[in-house]
Amino acid sequence: MKTQVKTALLATLVVLPLVSAQEGGLLAGGDIRQRGQQIRVGRPPQQASPYQAPAPAETPAPYKNQKPTPPQPPAQPDPPPTSFNTNVQPLPPLNYVARAHQASLDMARLADTGAIRSIYTGLGQVAGEMAQMRVTNQSSQPVTLNFVPGMVLEAPPDAGAQPLILEEEFSLKLNPGETNERNLICYCLDYNVEPPGRGQAIPYFWSQRVDPNWASSVRVLVAGLELDKNGGYKPLLKPTQHRRVVIQRAIWQDLGQVEGKDALVRDLVKDSNGQITRKTANRVSEGIYSDIEKTLQSAKKLP
Repeated sequence: MKTQVKTALLATLVVLPLVSAQEGGLLAGGDIRQRGQQIRVGRPPQQASPYQAPAPAETPAPYKNQKPTPPQPPAQPDPPPTSFNTNVQPLPPLNYVARAHQASLDMARLADTGAIRSIYTGLGQVAGEMAQMRVTNQSSQPVTLNFVPGMVLEAPPDAGAQPLILEEEFSLKLNPGETNERNLICYCLDYNVEPPGRGQAIPYFWSQRVDPNWASSVRVLVAGLELDKNGGYKPLLKPTQHRRVVIQRAIWQDLGQVEGKDALVRDLVKDSNGQITRKTANRVSEGIYSDIEKTLQSAKKLP
């Protein structure tokens, strides 16, 4: 995250009893480093039978006052097989990790078969609207794309782009040749890599390894969203900003990328360039870190 953005944000912590800040300001320290790292199934051939089929029995005459049987409609032929499923149905939220893994896998398969084509552009945010997705239906039939919390976007190691985990749930319906754009609300999965820069094109692709690689992060995300929805947080920031700060720090801590409360206090002091004292940082971090711990504990109870 850019230093000037964080400095402007954290300066407000000294003045306001209730912090009102952009969500990026409490998310990362100043030492962020850039790094680069059909099988077609057919019917078997029919063979002639040596036996002669018996003649059909005569239809008996109907009884008096018996109504004739109405004619049956002709059987409909089976639809032609396809090599991909373009209308993946949403999975029930019985297991959040499995749901996110399957949805991400479905998107990856549609891209691999050429049914869809996606372009991703950075929006310069640490959490929130982090990337814009422009997706085109390249198939000859309508497609419905389903997105759920916990889906993961990854990039090649040499792209220097952090993986992102999706926060929201939505669907996109596209006719053949149709293109749609949407800003994706996400969280960062690598504390040590800069977020996607505004206007930066990144070769993101939907992960095929959400489970097991990102299963723990999915649980933390879902736990945070449930706590926020049910009034489990005590916001020090604006509610949406508070949720995003807490969930983002909880994800990083769960991944072992930040150490805990001390790291949060250190980031507050360092990013303010002396405009916030350690005493003030400790006071502000108390409420934030309490919700971080609550999120991590709730995540452990999820399947």
